[in-house]
Amino acid sequence: MTINQEISEFLMTELAQTRCDFEDDSSFSYSVIVNIAILGNTISESLIELYLVPIKDVISEELIMGTLSYFHGAELLVVACDCSSRNTKCLVSDIESTSWHLFGRGEKIAKSEFYDRAALDILELRESLFDGG
Repeated sequence: MTINQEISEFLMTELAQTRCDFEDDSSFSYSVIVNIAILGNTISESLIELYLVPIKDVISEELIMGTLSYFHGAELLVVACDCSSRNTKCLVSDIESTSWHLFGRGEKIAKSEFYDRAALDILELRESLFDGG
């Protein structure tokens, strides 16, 4: 099994179980999106929905969607629309219409401390997993 396959399996089957390792839902939500971003800067809408199904069972959907909206706006994890033209509900449209998305965009432009920390967390995890570190 490749490292990408192992990460994908972890995201789909075990990530939700790590909730008990965090003090609060916000920290867990942040960790979820950082872990998903390990695989790359862009992810399809259908794949992220798949990864988030078990997460929505342990924390509020609003919190995880707010965190995802921030990361998408900050371009730390860009969600690519793969909806069919007949689909009336689009995750990308939903997350781009939130104040968290705008906040993330502003944080990226300002190179805020939180934005820098999130970018560094993603980079360090990628390096440790993919560079054998």
